[in-house]
Amino acid sequence: MPSEPVEVPDGTAEPIRQPWGGYLFQLGDFEGHVEVVEGRLPSGTDAAEVVLPWGFQRHAAIGDVIQLRGGGFDDCPNLPPSDDPQQAAEEIQCEPTAFASISVAVTVVGFVRPDDLEDPRWSLFLGQWVAPDSPLLPRLADALPTDPRRAQVARGEGQMPLLTTREQWDGVFRNLIPELSHLHRAGVVVDTSRIGLNEVDYAISDLTTWRQEVQTRLSLDGFGNLDVLETLQRYRNSQSFTSVPLLIMLLQVVGIVVYYVVMVMAMLLERQQEEIGVYRSRGATTGQLVGLSFVEGLVLAIPALLVAPWLASQVVAWLGRTPTFDAVTGGAALPSTVSPEAYLLAVAGGALSLFAILLPAFIVVRRGIVDVKREEARPAQRSFLQRYFLDFGVVALAALLLWQLDQRGSVFDPSSVGGWSSDPVLLAAPLAITAAVSLMMLRFYPPLIRIAARVLLLFKGTAAAIGLRRAGRAPASYARVTLLVILAIAVGTFAASYGPTVDRSYEERARYDAGVDLRGRLSDQTDEHFDEKVATLGAQDGIAHVIGVHRGSITAAGNVAVPILALDPEVAQEALWWRDDLASESLDTLMRRLQSVVPPGGGYVLPDGAESVQIWVNTPSPTRFVPRARFRLEDGSYVQAFFESPTAQPDQWAPWRVAVPKHEGEIVFAGMLVGDRQDGSLRLQGSLLLDDLSAITAGGVEVALDDFEGVQRWMMLGAADTQESFAVDNTAAHDGVQSLRWTWQPLIGPRTRLLAPFDPTLPLAAVMDRAGAGAFRADVGSIVLADFEGIAVPVQVRAIVDYFP
Repeated sequence: MPSEPVEVPDGTAEPIRQPWGGYLFQLGDFEGHVEVVEGRLPSGTDAAEVVLPWGFQRHAAIGDVIQLRGGGFDDCPNLPPSDDPQQAAEEIQCEPTAFASISVAVTVVGFVRPDDLEDPRWSLFLGQWVAPDSPLLPRLADALPTDPRRAQVARGEGQMPLLTTREQWDGVFRNLIPELSHLHRAGVVVDTSRIGLNEVDYAISDLTTWRQEVQTRLSLDGFGNLDVLETLQRYRNSQSFTSVPLLIMLLQVVGIVVYYVVMVMAMLLERQQEEIGVYRSRGATTGQLVGLSFVEGLVLAIPALLVAPWLASQVVAWLGRTPTFDAVTGGAALPSTVSPEAYLLAVAGGALSLFAILLPAFIVVRRGIVDVKREEARPAQRSFLQRYFLDFGVVALAALLLWQLDQRGSVFDPSSVGGWSSDPVLLAAPLAITAAVSLMMLRFYPPLIRIAARVLLLFKGTAAAIGLRRAGRAPASYARVTLLVILAIAVGTFAASYGPTVDRSYEERARYDAGVDLRGRLSDQTDEHFDEKVATLGAQDGIAHVIGVHRGSITAAGNVAVPILALDPEVAQEALWWRDDLASESLDTLMRRLQSVVPPGGGYVLPDGAESVQIWVNTPSPTRFVPRARFRLEDGSYVQAFFESPTAQPDQWAPWRVAVPKHEGEIVFAGMLVGDRQDGSLRLQGSLLLDDLSAITAGGVEVALDDFEGVQRWMMLGAADTQESFAVDNTAAHDGVQSLRWTWQPLIGPRTRLLAPFDPTLPLAAVMDRAGAGAFRADVGSIVLADFEGIAVPVQVRAIVDYFP
């Protein structure tokens, strides 16, 4: 077997043997969701067996034996150290004298591939179904703790996934490697097709209860996210933004329909009022006359309430074939069902319509023939609302709602329990305005008609004047028709404007979530050719701006994680979506707060032809550290390389050297990252001296970069709770009279520090929301320490903003 990974050529018939690292996976019921391409599934309880994903035939064959190693052991008791650093340093360390490890031979018995790679169950699988050409990290034990490939391996990238069944896991593997540590992952696969509108609350409650029981009853830490729960909660929260406006519009439509029924019934009864008056004069009771209208209403309402729910469901299903819903349904019908609640609402609608029929009937049937003739001779001039000026109260209410909208600028309110919701009172403003206009029309319609009739008489418009006088003398019939037209126009205008408003709302909500037109995620965030790829992408037709951003988290005091978004403020001004009407200042002003007048990063520009960088070090524990040099390329990106010091001895000056990476253009030595090894030296106090930094060219010429004489020009960034010091020292030097001394206290676990020349852009500029500022207990202008992957970096708060919900 080759000692190093080799590339696999296409079309290889015989597997090329390479040193692969692998993980053992037992996926619940996976055998029922994969297809056996070659061989068979693991079975039996005598020998350990696994299968590999389809495609790994390039690297393994059926019958191959894989050595699976468990953890290592020694004869020292596994006792936790003291939390007190002083006491931990004084504890007697156990020196192991015997070592042991566990391993088991595993046989490859087949190759499989998933039936459906989009099945949600595979999201719990940390391995990869696609076989790479070569292993990412062949031997995990040989990699340094600071090797960035370790994080990729932990995600299952570039490794050989060994799949086995539950029978094998609980039998053979549990017996052969009982001490094998393993990670459990559990998930819920939700059948979303069975979650209807009425089941959303139940689903949220069940999922929330399940998560709480897992955390409390099973006492499992590190419980992950339930994406479906978060989606359902966002849907329920956003319902008020869409359902309430639709409800307001529906109420207006229902009001118009009811008014139309009342108006038609009133006109019908007006034609029959003489006949009804005769019945009334001859002894017919109110109940008998209203009963006639009741029977007529039942004849109309009962067939309607039986047919209406089914007809409505068919209309809704047909809407899916319209161009408006084509992007969602693909031209198919919308799913619609007739629920029991639909028939209950149909009964309620039928009862409301029946009431609308009986109301004018009850008013008309109380008049006798004398009352009918009197009203024909002298029609009533004012209604109840007009006599007591109640219509002006509705106008005042509409004006108040308009004033509230103007003052608040939005119909959304912060909820008392968090989040935002729409204010239904303010959303009813269009309904109140429509009612106010209608009532004012009813009040001023008759006098305006009379004025128009008098004006027409002055111009000899006799026919028109007579018609207007008749309308002014008995305006009820004409006003009702006019009012119906006004209401219909109002609802039509509201509906016509609601469509574009909803379209804009969905578009802007999507832009708010994305921030830009197109957003992607890098699989490898350490890609050294990232800037070249960004430049190539920006040169494509149709692309105006390309910006690289970093999403991560920083830690405040108390281990509170705060999300962070790092971006280029200059490009962000052109690339990000922004609404000035929802912000107190423009995006240009906000981004200008993040800009610095000095170029970022300190360091030393290396001379042309430099092949290595050297720094003299003196420490009592030269094997304790994992030192890495940081170089900044001309495009602003950073690369790292490890220092080496084969001649280092305790308490003696020795050179640390690092090769300058390949580069084009100018390269800058930007400092060094120093990490700890996990060994007994962590418990000891010590120090490290730095002196005489230089660059060495190909001809062996040494070019001095810094002699560390004079004022201190370097800084150290470490953990926020560190008790370490970094300052100029006059007691020991390699050459001259000064050096830099880094002193540390006993530690419990390894840490990483950045030793580098001062960066003029520190502290970093940041814009925080109120939650982030609260986590750091900061105000505008405050300088706080933010933990970036174990290194505390000073950050200045330039502004505090509120996010739109």
